Amino acid sequence: MGEKLALSRRDFIKLAGAAGGVVGLAGVGLAGWDSGVSGAAYTGWQSEQGLFIFDREPYRVDKPTYGLAKAIPDRLDGREVIFNRDSALKAQWYTSKKAEAGLDDWMKEYYSKFPEKLQLDRVRNEKIEPERLENQKKYGEPYIMSQIWSAAWSAVAVPRSDKPEKTDMEGMFKPAYKVKDVAAMSKLIKKVTMTFGATMVGIAKFNPAWVYAYAGADGHGWKRGDRIDIPEWWQYAIAFGTPHEWDIVKSNPTYGTSSDAYNRSSIAAARLVTFIKKLGYAAREESPNGGYDTMVPPILIDAGLAEQGRFGFSITPETGGNFRPAVVFTNLPLVPDKPINMGLKEYCLNCKICAEQCPSRAIPFDEPKEIRGVVKWTINHERCFNYWRSVVGSGSCRVCLALCPWSRKNAWAYNMTKQMLSRDPTGVLGKISVEVQKLLYENPDPATYYAPTNASVRPPEWWMKNDPFIEIPPAKGVRAPIWDAMQEEAWLGDALEI
Repeated sequence: MGEKLALSRRDFIKLAGAAGGVVGLAGVGLAGWDSGVSGAAYTGWQSEQGLFIFDREPYRVDKPTYGLAKAIPDRLDGREVIFNRDSALKAQWYTSKKAEAGLDDWMKEYYSKFPEKLQLDRVRNEKIEPERLENQKKYGEPYIMSQIWSAAWSAVAVPRSDKPEKTDMEGMFKPAYKVKDVAAMSKLIKKVTMTFGATMVGIAKFNPAWVYAYAGADGHGWKRGDRIDIPEWWQYAIAFGTPHEWDIVKSNPTYGTSSDAYNRSSIAAARLVTFIKKLGYAAREESPNGGYDTMVPPILIDAGLAEQGRFGFSITPETGGNFRPAVVFTNLPLVPDKPINMGLKEYCLNCKICAEQCPSRAIPFDEPKEIRGVVKWTINHERCFNYWRSVVGSGSCRVCLALCPWSRKNAWAYNMTKQMLSRDPTGVLGKISVEVQKLLYENPDPATYYAPTNASVRPPEWWMKNDPFIEIPPAKGVRAPIWDAMQEEAWLGDALEI
């Protein structure tokens, strides 16, 4: 099937009219529960049964929906990753007595090409983060309990690995077991991945275009600026992940955390790597805790798990943007899945809720653009990360993730709506659903996400608050918002050139 699945207008109306019958399916669900077939019957192991609610098969297409405008000129430079630049700047610039003298040639060369990025990176380190520390002292007490939760999720860490020629083979059984049936092995690997904690899993043929051309940070056996050589045993990419806890998601940005899903996905990756190596095949994890040497969103798209949304995230039908991925590269023979086209691009073109609600105005309102040969949306990473570093409590954001209409719990009404949205050839239902979202869900004014109001998308649950569990002195003092996109130009005037 090479095109997006679509119904005729007549068939679509029939489908909409039959929606009332969905209620009757509740009895079928209960029957599955009683017979022990339902994943909910696996007490204590419900999440390890996987959660493929959305039937992807009707939406399989021959080409991924990100769209290649032309051949990709080269792999992405790791210095484009803002986290890598931030760690380099902190390690080099701010530990040197002569500022720019502390930058190595690799970073100087990059910043000479993009001086505006140096300015914004300096604004973050010299203005935003110091101001946030002051705001944390004044307003941070309400978020102590949520930070305790976050620290607990981070208690299990995956060690950073060495270069592929060492780490990928380490602990590998020799000789390798011969795979009898590649399709059966693919089914087994998906079962194993979900048993180890993944919510969804897909398989893609390895694409070297998604690996960074140069290491943006020290680690994985490379030094910052080293060319990343791709080994011949990276043949397949197993893509998977987990969502954040749903009640935590809605309390972003101040009470939220990434640690829950980051650690679940990373632990699943470490276990899957071990499983594959014991079969006698090379394996390497790309995970939140272990670090990434690759762009993950296009791999999720290639593996048929997701499409890319307006705010840059990979959007899955089941969890929307609430999905934290990991990838394992391997030479274990597997059958790749086809990508899907569930009509997300058309939906995002009309929606714009994430762009309207973004506190930093980092999410574009316009259509996807060609970037390095790929047609896609991309956010303003500097605006986004600079706002992260201003947030009291969590020190990060995730507002777009929380407000995306596709980021909803597993409820039959939402699942039915998603199926209908994906099959609607008219686009009318998508427009209606956006208006319904705005009508039913009143969102904060984006300006209130800044100090001193420190708003959250929705109020936190009782178990994320300090009271009545621990005693905290009342917050004192009033301070203006420490940073917003409107202040950016004024602060840039203070930044120095290399």
